[in-house]
Amino acid sequence: MQSNRIIAYRIRALRCRYGLTQAALAARAELSEVTISSIERGIWQPRLATVAAIAKALGVSLDELVGWNRPDDGRSRRRSALLLQLETDLAALTDADLAVLAATAAALRKHRTR
Repeated sequence: MQSNRIIAYRIRALRCRYGLTQAALAARAELSEVTISSIERGIWQPRLATVAAIAKALGVSLDELVGWNRPDDGRSRRRSALLLQLETDLAALTDADLAVLAATAAALRKHRTR
C-alpha cells in the first residue's frame, strides 16, 4: 500500500535526520528493533498507537509523521515520497558531497528560471 511506503520513508528519513539507529528509535518508542525495521521496509502495517509512539520518540507530531494535513492527490504523495527518499539519501552523504549537490541544485534552479 502506498501510504505504508510513505510512512516508512518518513520514519526512516526522520530517524536518519536525527542520527538514530533503528535500535535507538526502538528503545525510545519502547518497541522492538524488528518492528521498526519491518515498518521502515513497508512489510508491516503498524497500528495507530505504534505510529504515535514512533512520532513521540522522534519528537514530531502524528500529523507531521503521517502527513494527514497534506493534499491527497497522486502528485503530492509521489512528491512527498521522493522528497523523503532524497532526505534519507542526503543524510548518508559527506559534507563535500553535499556541497557539490547544493551547487548542482543551485545551477538547476538558475537554469529553470530562464
